[in-house]
Amino acid sequence: MGVGISIQGGEMIFTCERCKIAPLKNGFRRPYQWKTETGFNNHKCYTVTQEKRDKTRAANKDLVAQKRAEAAQAAEERRRIEYEAAMKVRVETAKHRPGDFVYAVFYRVTKGTHEQRYNRLVRVRYEEERSYQACEMVITEITLHGYLACPKGMTFPSQKISDADIFPSMPEAVTAFQKRAAQYKEHCERADFCR
Repeated sequence: MGVGISIQGGEMIFTCERCKIAPLKNGFRRPYQWKTETGFNNHKCYTVTQEKRDKTRAANKDLVAQKRAEAAQAAEERRRIEYEAAMKVRVETAKHRPGDFVYAVFYRVTKGTHEQRYNRLVRVRYEEERSYQACEMVITEITLHGYLACPKGMTFPSQKISDADIFPSMPEAVTAFQKRAAQYKEHCERADFCR
């Protein structure tokens, strides 16, 4: 009995070749595709003998595991190829290169929304507290959605920054960081008022 297992739209389909080519009965075709292994194992032409059924089930399990592994490997390969293509385009179109000095605005979270208490996380505030900063930074790496950069003279910690966070001069970066800090404070006050 031929067994076909395929993946359609991300889900496993079990096909019985014997039922697929069987003659029509009362004008209706026998069902020959199942979405679950249980449905496939319990269908009419499959209930032959217990020994044969067990052999086929073991073969089916191996085949299912093999198909799932192949599908996962193909998906991973596809994601890797897409990422590499996107990174290639990003590196070619990036305005700045690793080693460049830039004036950037970024923020650090000084107090998060949750705190560890004993063995659990407890929500202690609705909005995280942020400290905005403007400084001269060195680009260390180009990422898919921006850059990794660290403050001048330091090697750690690297901050994620985007093209919108980079300014041509230090005075512009300072005014931008003051504006962003004021906007975030206003956002927190408005959110607190609405609660």
